[in-house]
Amino acid sequence: MRTSVKPQSLIFIRENEGQLTGSDCCGKLEGDWRYENGAPIFEQQRDIISDIAPLFLSVKQRYPDKFDIQQVDPRNQLFLIPKLVADIWRSRRFSLASLRSLLMLYRLPAIILDGELLFSGRVPSESEFFARFLP
Repeated sequence: MRTSVKPQSLIFIRENEGQLTGSDCCGKLEGDWRYENGAPIFEQQRDIISDIAPLFLSVKQRYPDKFDIQQVDPRNQLFLIPKLVADIWRSRRFSLASLRSLLMLYRLPAIILDGELLFSGRVPSESEFFARFLP
C-alpha cells in the first residue's frame, strides 16, 4: 500500500502594489507608474518583492513536491484566515507561533509554515531559511 505525504503549506505574505501583469513575485511592469511628490509610492513594496523572489524560486526549485507554496497579500483575508486555520488544524501545531500567525501579529513580509510564523518583518537569506526547518 502506497501512502502519499501531503506537502507542507508554505505561505509568503507580502503586499502587492497592484501589479497589472497578473504575475507573481518574479514578474512586474518595469518602472513605478504611481508617484507622489515625484517619488514612486510603492518603492518599498518593490524592494520586498525583489528580495523575496529569489527565496521563493529557490524553494520551488529545490523542493517542488515538498511544499504547497502560496503568495498572499495580507489584505486577502478571505483566503488567508481559512487557509491558516486549515493548516494549523492539519499540522496539529497549536503553539504561540500559530496563534501569532492566525491573529496576524506579524510585520511584513512574513513567512508561515504549516500555520506557524517562521519569519516576520524581513526576508531571511536562503541558508537561514533552509536551516530553520529542513534537516
